Amino acid sequence: MIYINNMLRKFIPELNKLTTKCNVPHYINGKFVKPIGSISIPVISPSKDTIVTNVTLDDNDALKSAINVSKTSFNTWSNVSIGKRVEGLIEWNNWIADNKDNIATIISAENGKTFEDAQAEVVRGIEVVRYALSAPSLLKGDYSVINDSLEIHTKKQPLGVVTGLMPFNFPAMIPLWMIPLAVVCGNSIIIKSSEKCPMTPLFLAYGATKSLPPGVVNVIHGGVSISSDLISHKDIEAVSFVGSTTVGKKVYDTVAKHGKRSQINMGAKNHAVVMPDCNYEETADSIISAFVMGQRCMAISVLIVVDGADSIVDLIKKKLETIDPVDDMGPLITAEAKSNLIKHVENSIEYGAELTHGDYNATINDNVGNYMEPLILENVNTNMDVYKNELFGPVLSIIKVSTLDDAIEIVNKNEYGNGTSIFTNDMHEANKYENETKVTQCGVNVPIPVSPPYYSWTSSKESYRGSHYIYGPSSFDFYSQEKTTMTKFQQNGKQNVEQDKISVTMPTFS
Repeated sequence: MIYINNMLRKFIPELNKLTTKCNVPHYINGKFVKPIGSISIPVISPSKDTIVTNVTLDDNDALKSAINVSKTSFNTWSNVSIGKRVEGLIEWNNWIADNKDNIATIISAENGKTFEDAQAEVVRGIEVVRYALSAPSLLKGDYSVINDSLEIHTKKQPLGVVTGLMPFNFPAMIPLWMIPLAVVCGNSIIIKSSEKCPMTPLFLAYGATKSLPPGVVNVIHGGVSISSDLISHKDIEAVSFVGSTTVGKKVYDTVAKHGKRSQINMGAKNHAVVMPDCNYEETADSIISAFVMGQRCMAISVLIVVDGADSIVDLIKKKLETIDPVDDMGPLITAEAKSNLIKHVENSIEYGAELTHGDYNATINDNVGNYMEPLILENVNTNMDVYKNELFGPVLSIIKVSTLDDAIEIVNKNEYGNGTSIFTNDMHEANKYENETKVTQCGVNVPIPVSPPYYSWTSSKESYRGSHYIYGPSSFDFYSQEKTTMTKFQQNGKQNVEQDKISVTMPTFS
């Protein structure tokens, strides 16, 4: 084992109370818990190739403890008024804002993002925390009078213990999409961190316990077996997941088998269509911003150029000359991820694709870190590896077509449905694209159509499984159970027999 990252000790003085040599700890019941297990892996900085910390993969005792603690805390927390829950979130929101730079520093250390990009991630997460503060109005029930002796009302009740499985690419934002909405609804939550980025959720949970009761938010670390045992446990009521389609489908099948509700957000292959009448300067800038940060499920990875708009490709290449892979992009998460991406690129070149910008073997940052130049591949078709696979890296595949109808056909045949965009100044074309494409998050001159937190994330096809969408109004439904109660008012003393007969029949609503 190695020392817990000194940076984390600086931000969390309580860590100095743990044994000097220790893998990154769990956070259970408001306390840091030293992990116990026989299997661990290093967390390697993608930008420096140095070991940040170690993470334990098989601590079953921590899993059991987190579930027991969460059950106990739920029994108390679920009876706390919505107003008090919101007060706790307000304080946590303020703590996150005050520690934004510290959180961004941790993200950069374990994920490799530029500091500015990491800051932006934290801000995006804060937006969801602030949206959760609207719970008093969004958790209201309904009430109706059916007739002079019968009324009906609904209320939204918390579920119990819920869990979220984290991806590596947004170690702060994704927990902040889940934790505030889950706890404001009255649940307790267990976050299972990504093995590649375990420290950021840990720090967020530490901050949460400064304003929320211990045990409401817990973080555990682990590998596949811990995740499987967690989501299949009888005391877990709902599962949130963000990650690859391959893993997401397995999670969904397991959760469905055990009769739990889920929100499973998976992989993507996002297309952007460029029409000849678009604003070329703005469009080129938008495309670049949406593909060079390739480790996002909403990144643009396919550019469909409609006949007449061909010059957009040369303009993008020209603008890419000012992009620095180290200062502007950040590295891929692992050397293996970079190697796999290169294999897909080489395979596609073998089958006719043409690499017209960038060198995947270029020496960047003295070959320290998993950096990569942005790549443009032309003459791509839908049978090539770079098209069929979610590369999760800075690769833009160019497909040229004759008409907008051709572009729509390509988009609709693709298995994924996370996001798509069209760039045009013709609103008739924009409306046609919006109405005829089957992808359910659409941008018009917007490269990454990610909705603000008061709308839900509405991905589809092979990008989504589950009962409710992530964040937004749908998440309030996901993290609560609606209960309906009908009440009949009896007369004082002996009941009226005729009224009794009426009450056993279904009342009319006229």
